[in-house]
Amino acid sequence: IGANSLVTEGKEIPEGSLVMGTPAKVIKTLTPEQQAELIKSAESYVERSKQFKQELKADTR
Repeated sequence: IGANSLVTEGKEIPEGSLVMGTPAKVIKTLTPEQQAELIKSAESYVERSKQFKQELKADTR
């Protein structure tokens, strides 16, 4: 689901679809390789958020 997409009530989205727009619509079906890359990218963001949280220091100004 793309950023700022509006998925309306009752909308059914097939697995593996790239969905964008307002209202949201299926743009294309992603290949298994494309799906794997998106999952890998999302996992990378999760890991970085954990790292940033550990390294974050309080503002003591």
